[in-house]
Amino acid sequence: MANRNATLYIRITKNGKSSFCKPVYQSKGRLKPQYAMVAGEPEHHKEGVYYVRFGADGGKQQFVLVGKDPFVALDKLEEKKRWLRDRERQVVPPTPVNSKPGTNKLSMDDAVEQYFTNLHSQGKDPKTVRAYKVAVEEFRKSCPKKFLSEIGRQDLIDFMGWLRKQPPKLRKDGTPRKARCSGDPNRTYFNKVNDVVIFLSAHGINRLLKKSEYPKFAEKPVVYYDAEQVKALYAATKNDEERFTLDYFLKSGVRDGEAAHAEYSDVKSGFLNIVDKPHLKWHPKHWHIRRIPIPQDLIGAIAERQRQNPGTKLIFPNGAGNPDEHLLRIVQRIAKRAGGTFHADLHTFRRTYATLFSGTAKIQTIQYLLGHKDIKTTMRYLGIADLNSPETRAAVEKTFSEFKNAQIATALVTSAAVM
Repeated sequence: MANRNATLYIRITKNGKSSFCKPVYQSKGRLKPQYAMVAGEPEHHKEGVYYVRFGADGGKQQFVLVGKDPFVALDKLEEKKRWLRDRERQVVPPTPVNSKPGTNKLSMDDAVEQYFTNLHSQGKDPKTVRAYKVAVEEFRKSCPKKFLSEIGRQDLIDFMGWLRKQPPKLRKDGTPRKARCSGDPNRTYFNKVNDVVIFLSAHGINRLLKKSEYPKFAEKPVVYYDAEQVKALYAATKNDEERFTLDYFLKSGVRDGEAAHAEYSDVKSGFLNIVDKPHLKWHPKHWHIRRIPIPQDLIGAIAERQRQNPGTKLIFPNGAGNPDEHLLRIVQRIAKRAGGTFHADLHTFRRTYATLFSGTAKIQTIQYLLGHKDIKTTMRYLGIADLNSPETRAAVEKTFSEFKNAQIATALVTSAAVM
């Protein structure tokens, strides 16, 4: 019977002789690069290379060279363990004893198709799936490899270079997208590389890149609407529909999908309930069901809207009576009329909502209201005070006035002690 286990070894040379030794592990299961256990003690061997030992059919042991990179070695070990488990369950046909490892390969095309089939089967958000699809398809264009098992670190680095060489996409008016976009292209490169890493991880290929090797980008200050910008937005509205849309996003802090699928029945006892909607084939992001307290004037506006549209369950229906998933267009029209340097996107309303609450509520409360799984995400939604405001200037003057007075007092005490 074949050995069901796979074990990692490091081959070293000592006193002119080669031998297979156990590698040295660090915390969290990581390898200490090129260290081997020799006579019970860890030793550094820069010539050391890693091998995976496993049992082939018939009980014969095989050693497979996996290289000098400790991260790749661990990935190959896990890959072989999965292969052995699948062989035991007869998921894949057994590899003949004399065959070369890796002959049972999954093509890149099949891997991509399987990945997106799984995402749809898991009920992932369509927008998330579309974002992954763009990145993975671009990776396929940049990478000549035919089989998934051939993908390595260099392919991801080459993908970064390929992304940087692509011409900017054009808008309908013929202008480059980045010419009218305040976004950092390096952030886009980071997101796409990360999406490809997630795709590879889903197929068991992990840790190809170190954290330091990802594309770098500068974190920009949080953009939110200040009081003057909010006033300008309301002044630029043309009708009740536009004013209601502004009210809804500013005073609830919801995502666009949550607004599009909101129903009048979701508003109860002063709360807007974000709940699963199986009848609309929709669910909140991360399935985060929550209750959002909303002000009385918005509650009254929603009730009035329902009285004017008695046959509609949705708060924002489109012309066909389905969820209106193009609410951003309304916001963009208003922002365009308002002029100035408005960046019209619904996330800016959520950041404005979070920033308004930050002076009166704990960050854990804001995290819950926004529907974030990670509080670090919430931190990125909180803006800082206007640095040009009289309040900020007064705080600066007060702080350094007190600092100066403290210095003078210290100097007087020191002087008196010397005398």
